[in-house]
Amino acid sequence: MPKAVIVDDYPIMRELLREFLRRANYEVVGEAGTGRELLDGYGAWQPDVVILDLLLPDANGVDVTRELLLKDPKAKVLLVSGLEADRKLTDECLAAGAKALLPKPFTSEDLINAVRAL
Repeated sequence: MPKAVIVDDYPIMRELLREFLRRANYEVVGEAGTGRELLDGYGAWQPDVVILDLLLPDANGVDVTRELLLKDPKAKVLLVSGLEADRKLTDECLAAGAKALLPKPFTSEDLINAVRAL
Protein backbone atom coordinates (compact mmCIF):
# COMPACT_ATOMS: atom_id res chain seq x y z
CA MET A 1 0.00 0.00 0.00
CA PRO A 2 1.53 3.37 -1.00
CA LYS A 3 2.22 5.81 1.83
CA ALA A 4 1.37 9.51 1.85
CA VAL A 5 1.93 12.55 4.05
CA ILE A 6 -0.52 15.44 4.05
CA VAL A 7 0.63 18.98 4.83
CA ASP A 8 -2.07 21.64 5.18
CA ASP A 9 -2.72 24.17 7.91
CA TYR A 10 -6.48 23.54 7.87
CA PRO A 11 -7.49 20.37 9.79
CA ILE A 12 -10.67 20.00 7.73
CA MET A 13 -8.61 19.97 4.52
CA ARG A 14 -6.29 17.33 5.98
CA GLU A 15 -9.34 15.26 6.91
CA LEU A 16 -10.75 15.55 3.38
CA LEU A 17 -7.42 14.62 1.77
CA ARG A 18 -7.02 11.70 4.18
CA GLU A 19 -10.44 10.35 3.16
CA PHE A 20 -9.73 10.77 -0.57
CA LEU A 21 -6.45 8.89 -0.16
CA ARG A 22 -7.95 6.17 2.03
CA ARG A 23 -10.59 5.43 -0.61
CA ALA A 24 -7.80 4.99 -3.17
CA ASN A 25 -5.92 2.56 -0.88
CA TYR A 26 -3.20 4.96 0.23
CA GLU A 27 -1.97 4.81 3.80
CA VAL A 28 -1.61 8.25 5.38
CA VAL A 29 1.48 7.83 7.54
CA GLY A 30 1.79 11.44 8.65
CA GLU A 31 0.12 14.82 8.77
CA ALA A 32 1.49 18.28 9.38
CA GLY A 33 0.10 21.79 9.67
CA THR A 34 3.38 23.56 8.94
CA GLY A 35 6.43 23.14 6.79
CA ARG A 36 8.60 22.65 9.88
CA GLU A 37 6.40 19.75 11.06
CA LEU A 38 6.84 18.08 7.67
CA LEU A 39 10.59 18.52 7.65
CA ASP A 40 10.90 17.27 11.23
CA GLY A 41 8.70 14.20 10.69
CA TYR A 42 9.64 13.24 7.15
CA GLY A 43 12.47 10.86 8.04
CA ALA A 44 10.26 8.84 10.37
CA TRP A 45 7.32 8.74 7.95
CA GLN A 46 9.23 7.83 4.76
CA PRO A 47 6.25 8.44 2.46
CA ASP A 48 5.95 7.61 -1.20
CA VAL A 49 4.29 10.98 -1.82
CA VAL A 50 3.87 14.32 -0.04
CA ILE A 51 0.76 16.39 -0.65
CA LEU A 52 1.83 19.90 0.30
CA ASP A 53 -0.24 23.06 0.49
CA LEU A 54 1.43 26.00 -1.23
CA LEU A 55 0.60 28.49 1.55
CA LEU A 56 1.49 27.51 5.11
CA PRO A 57 1.69 29.69 8.23
CA ASP A 58 5.47 29.33 8.57
CA ALA A 59 6.64 29.03 4.96
CA ASN A 60 5.49 28.62 1.41
CA GLY A 61 5.36 25.25 -0.24
CA VAL A 62 8.00 26.15 -2.82
CA ASP A 63 10.59 26.81 -0.10
CA VAL A 64 9.54 23.72 1.85
CA THR A 65 9.84 21.62 -1.32
CA ARG A 66 13.38 22.87 -1.91
CA GLU A 67 14.38 22.09 1.68
CA LEU A 68 12.72 18.67 1.59
CA LEU A 69 14.55 17.73 -1.60
CA LEU A 70 17.85 18.57 0.08
CA LYS A 71 16.97 15.90 2.67
CA ASP A 72 15.59 13.43 0.14
CA PRO A 73 16.26 14.14 -3.55
CA LYS A 74 13.84 11.34 -4.50
CA ALA A 75 10.87 12.84 -2.62
CA LYS A 76 7.70 13.13 -4.70
CA VAL A 77 5.85 16.34 -3.90
CA LEU A 78 2.42 17.33 -5.17
CA LEU A 79 1.79 20.98 -4.38
CA VAL A 80 -1.84 22.05 -3.99
CA SER A 81 -2.93 25.66 -4.12
CA GLY A 82 -6.00 27.81 -3.72
CA LEU A 83 -4.23 30.52 -5.71
CA GLU A 84 -5.07 30.82 -9.36
CA ALA A 85 -2.55 28.54 -11.01
CA ASP A 86 -0.94 30.66 -13.67
CA ARG A 87 2.06 29.60 -15.73
CA LYS A 88 4.53 31.56 -13.57
CA LEU A 89 3.37 29.88 -10.35
CA THR A 90 3.38 26.44 -11.95
CA ASP A 91 6.88 27.01 -13.32
CA GLU A 92 8.11 28.16 -9.90
CA CYS A 93 6.70 25.03 -8.22
CA LEU A 94 8.23 22.72 -10.82
CA ALA A 95 11.56 24.55 -10.68
CA ALA A 96 11.61 23.95 -6.91
CA GLY A 97 11.31 20.22 -7.57
CA ALA A 98 7.59 19.57 -7.11
CA LYS A 99 6.31 16.98 -9.54
CA ALA A 100 3.01 18.81 -10.14
CA LEU A 101 0.72 21.61 -8.98
CA LEU A 102 -2.96 20.83 -8.37
CA PRO A 103 -5.26 23.87 -8.09
CA LYS A 104 -8.04 23.96 -5.49
CA PRO A 105 -10.86 23.15 -5.59
CA PHE A 106 -10.33 19.64 -6.89
CA THR A 107 -12.25 16.39 -6.80
CA SER A 108 -11.10 13.15 -5.25
CA GLU A 109 -10.54 11.85 -8.76
CA ASP A 110 -8.37 14.88 -9.63
CA LEU A 111 -6.24 14.28 -6.53
CA ILE A 112 -5.80 10.57 -7.03
CA ASN A 113 -5.00 10.99 -10.73
CA ALA A 114 -2.36 13.61 -9.86
CA VAL A 115 -0.86 11.42 -7.13
CA ARG A 116 -0.75 8.36 -9.35
CA ALA A 117 0.89 10.36 -12.14
CA LEU A 118 3.84 11.17 -9.89
